Amino acid sequence: MMKSRNDALANAIRNTRSRLGETQATFAQKLGVAVATLARYEIASQQPKPPIIKRLIDLAAQERFTDSERVFRVALSERAERKRRDLGELNLNQVLAHRDEEAIAAFEAELQSSLSKNPKSRVIADAIKGLEEITSRHRKEIEEAVENYRRMLRKQKRTDK
Repeated sequence: MMKSRNDALANAIRNTRSRLGETQATFAQKLGVAVATLARYEIASQQPKPPIIKRLIDLAAQERFTDSERVFRVALSERAERKRRDLGELNLNQVLAHRDEEAIAAFEAELQSSLSKNPKSRVIADAIKGLEEITSRHRKEIEEAVENYRRMLRKQKRTDK
């Protein structure tokens, strides 16, 4: 979120607490967070996670604080959109990496064919060796990207609970 959005969310949290006549300690308890965490929300140095934003929406709706509720709903929507965009980028990178791997394999097959026609060509043999090194590094990068993607999905499942 942009700085002004962060400030708007922080102000809405602070105003909601204030309008309810709650201390940071009692409001933090209602939200299920530490007092220090609530303090960071209120000064915009930390953003609440979706489950906390949902609690804020419920509190604001219950008290008919429509202005605060609207800010909380926008914040929740933006977080969801950012997560969808991040996951989409990961998927796109995996598709592109897979296409690269197929192109590398095709090129390697072409080099192997050339080497079989001219077994004494040092240039082709060196090209194959270099390609194998690149392919090995590329596979490691793909494996890391897939593992990062899986970690992100596991983390998302935990935060969505």
